[in-house]
Amino acid sequence: MWAATLAACLVLPVLLLLLSRESVPAKPHMVPGRKFLLGKVIVRVFDVFNFLRLTPRWLRKRVTMTEMRAAAGFPLDQDTLPDRDTFEALWTEPLNFLNNGGDDVYRIDSIGAILNKIQLLNSLKGRKELVEAPPVENLRRLPRLIVVGQPRTGTTILSRLMNALPEIWGPTMRQMRNPVKEGVVNPAPAAKFAKAVNPIGFAIHPIEVDGHEEDQILMMLSGPCLLPPAAPVVFWLDGENGWRKHAPTVYKQFRDNIDRVASKYAPAEATHMALKFPGHPLYAEELCMHGTHPDQPIVLIRTYRKQLKKVLESNLSLARSAADLCCHDYDQAALERDAIAAFSESMEGYKKFEELAAREPGRIKVVDVAFDDVVSKPVETIFKLREACGLPAYDEARRAEVAEMLTRQVEETGSYRKSKYATFHGYELSEASLAAVKELEKKQDAMLRPI
Repeated sequence: MWAATLAACLVLPVLLLLLSRESVPAKPHMVPGRKFLLGKVIVRVFDVFNFLRLTPRWLRKRVTMTEMRAAAGFPLDQDTLPDRDTFEALWTEPLNFLNNGGDDVYRIDSIGAILNKIQLLNSLKGRKELVEAPPVENLRRLPRLIVVGQPRTGTTILSRLMNALPEIWGPTMRQMRNPVKEGVVNPAPAAKFAKAVNPIGFAIHPIEVDGHEEDQILMMLSGPCLLPPAAPVVFWLDGENGWRKHAPTVYKQFRDNIDRVASKYAPAEATHMALKFPGHPLYAEELCMHGTHPDQPIVLIRTYRKQLKKVLESNLSLARSAADLCCHDYDQAALERDAIAAFSESMEGYKKFEELAAREPGRIKVVDVAFDDVVSKPVETIFKLREACGLPAYDEARRAEVAEMLTRQVEETGSYRKSKYATFHGYELSEASLAAVKELEKKQDAMLRPI
């Protein structure tokens, strides 16, 4: 007892001194990562523990895939999933990125490394569970309604309204984290911790453990879906281990993971499955050709907002909160360039969706939904969307009943918008970016046709 007290007396003053020091950017153009007190404490304590080698091996500064697999109890020779080599290759670059503490654009700190290595560990544990699982009986392959809108264009509110319809089902975070057996993983504590260390990010984009969430949670079992700012490293790889090269294999495994979850959790009355992930337009062909079965009908729902400047600023507010959390310091101008480049690439994906629908008109359909319509007339918009997706019409009594359910969902979804961190939702695009944004707006207006 006396030893622990002495250690605390020696360590606490040093820790408080370190916490009082401001982070100094490595280069003049970099900005320091802003953190709340809890985040600062975690960084300093973890750095001390890491220095003293008191942390698990997989959380040390440098770690290999072999060591990560050992921590998950899942060595490479036991991974019999068909995308094993792809999974291994895709993780090589980002893991090196974390091991090296980032790069000249994003200098990752302890929190960034911890959170992303936990993502990898969870992915490996999920893969192990799939390998050990028995074959699925009565496999269900529901027609898919996939919300493929860009970030901050109403994808969350739209997908949650869609899931309020009795014939549409979309997996929750808890269900996607437990694809084989219920209750193996409880994501609630991790979600609470994430909100505690990054309240700004979760005020901008709340998550619900038992609500419909991004299907990237299942994508994690086939490749890295990292927290920003590690994510751009994955999306923009174009070398030997790049995403583009391996995307067909990733999406095939993702398709099978989705089928397993649907077979386990979808209610009997569900006739369609809803998915959503803003990253899908970056891999439009892979999603349609490999992420679904050749005979599986899919409707691609493109959400958008006319004021693209507001969309990008909202998206950058969210990205900045993640960079603040995960970085010692970062290049904010590069953060902005990355966001605009991602939107431009997504716009090309939007075009690709139209080409694919023209190629397979009986299987693939594209529907556009305007954010303003979802917000100003949500019930009417959802009924229009049902019709556009080819779902059968309700009789008058059923329509009134469903309208009431949708109204309740609108109230629930809108309640989380009030937050004391709303003032942080105020990123302003630089003058240098405005011309590029105007060009993207023109492309968007010429291409999209709302229902």
